[in-house]
Amino acid sequence: MAASRPPHLNSKISNGGCRISDDLGDRAAGDRWLDRAGSMAQEAEDQEFSAYVLARKAQRMVGTGDEDRVVGLARAASRLPNAPPLVQAFAAVQEGHGSAIERNVSAFQAAIEHAHKLVAAASPAGDTSALGSFCTRPYLAAQEGEGWLRLDQPWRAVDSFTAAVNEWPDRYRRERGVYLSRTAHAYLAASQPAQAATVAAEALSVATTTGSARVRRNVTTLARHLEPFSRQPDVRQFLDQLATPG
Repeated sequence: MAASRPPHLNSKISNGGCRISDDLGDRAAGDRWLDRAGSMAQEAEDQEFSAYVLARKAQRMVGTGDEDRVVGLARAASRLPNAPPLVQAFAAVQEGHGSAIERNVSAFQAAIEHAHKLVAAASPAGDTSALGSFCTRPYLAAQEGEGWLRLDQPWRAVDSFTAAVNEWPDRYRRERGVYLSRTAHAYLAASQPAQAATVAAEALSVATTTGSARVRRNVTTLARHLEPFSRQPDVRQFLDQLATPG
């Protein structure tokens, strides 16, 4: 009979299941996996991973518009003892999103600046499996872009998303595709439909090659908003690309 895995390992496997479910567009399954990860982290008395799970839960609440819940979870993650700096930075980003939902620009900027300081102060590590290792300068730029877009400042969002995409590591192609699609949304919000279509076409190529349902869903949503501009050549080309199977 095979030896059972320790609880902390099971919690990390469950978190991996959450990420895969999210990328496949199955939010309900992702919620179940993340709840399981949190329970196992508590069972193992793994405060570092418990902090990470709380920050992940805050992240997943952002799209619901429940800013109190977002900020509360993020602050709970930050208060847990032994939370690594990168996990604290991840939590600070979520607190910033909660502030953006509240339309509190100064609090949003303060949270993002705090996250930047935490990332800059963190010891460099080559272990990409370490908790919060994804919380890098490009990641923070992308999250800042999300906040500016939510705050109806699309050109600042374009600048932040572009900085993120230009520095994004090649090994994370799906995530780069996500932020390409978000850049396209920012261009459309800035009344630049042709540029939005050009960037969306690049995101669609990533969705096709990686099989990411999340990226395809983002560009499909954008396409509906681009329909009124379908006479523009770049927009028409993108819409035709999206309609082509494969």
